[in-house]
Amino acid sequence: MKHLPWLLSALIITGLGCSSAQQETVSDTNTDQVEATAVSDDARLSFTPDEGYRVENASNPGAKLNDGIVSLMYEDRIKHGNFIATAGEDSDWLDFEQAQRVENLSDFRAIKLPDGTFRSYGFDATKGVESGQLTSRSSTDGVTYTDDEGVRYSAQPDDNDSMGVFDFFVDSKGGVVMTYLGDLHGANNLRRAYSTDNGWTFTFEASDILNDAAAQKNGQRGTHVDQKVYAMPDGRFWMITMRQGSVYSFVSDDGGVTWAADGLLLEPSDFSDLGIGSLHDPVMVFLEDGRARIYVTAAEQGGAQNPDVPQHIVSATTAVMF
Repeated sequence: MKHLPWLLSALIITGLGCSSAQQETVSDTNTDQVEATAVSDDARLSFTPDEGYRVENASNPGAKLNDGIVSLMYEDRIKHGNFIATAGEDSDWLDFEQAQRVENLSDFRAIKLPDGTFRSYGFDATKGVESGQLTSRSSTDGVTYTDDEGVRYSAQPDDNDSMGVFDFFVDSKGGVVMTYLGDLHGANNLRRAYSTDNGWTFTFEASDILNDAAAQKNGQRGTHVDQKVYAMPDGRFWMITMRQGSVYSFVSDDGGVTWAADGLLLEPSDFSDLGIGSLHDPVMVFLEDGRARIYVTAAEQGGAQNPDVPQHIVSATTAVMF
């Protein structure tokens, strides 16, 4: 569990808990808000590991909360398929059961658009991740999806025709923001694209949005990947990432245009009783009682890239109520 005693003073000074390289001046319009949320931000970055495994021999989680039930999607590494299991308040949303096989992963991760419809995104099924093209499926009820025509976004020249993990959120202006990994075999870092037409077309806006391109040198995987973005009650956005087997946190107060690093959330040693060597693919939900919980793949000692190393889904939870 990571406690960050420096964060309180840093938040009051910078408004975001920025590193010295990323500090910004707090405007007169948001100073009161920053001071009012500083204490809760300190607690926001303190996650306590939950006991045991959520799902054994599983990886690549996705999680969402509907009607008091957390649905957890994962890849079963024994059955070699994708499943969804559920957990309710009676187990503190920790004991998952009734797993059912699921075929279309993108629909589970669909975004609710500004006009109230739903859209899921995925790579061109005929070419896969190396196609560098995102297609989509749409729904009016969030349950039944149909394929859309055409391509929603194509990798840009700076992406070297390759895209990786992508994520979407709606900003306060009603635009749809996409963050994605580009140039997978080179810089392999996060970029931003933006849609003003309800997530139908996206325009490239920026590369290296976490300012970590310099970390990707000499074959080292030093950039932040596996990103997921969540809206906070105070209007800011919270991004969690994975870097070299640990989970990190960034926050934005301008709709995801700029991001400030604000802490290390989880590392393998936090799960020392389970013999964990690295953490991957973190996802988060805000539980019905207001706490935040991260579900994350935990690879045992030996490396997640080794198919023989067991992987499991574990979780960690804040004490703060949002």
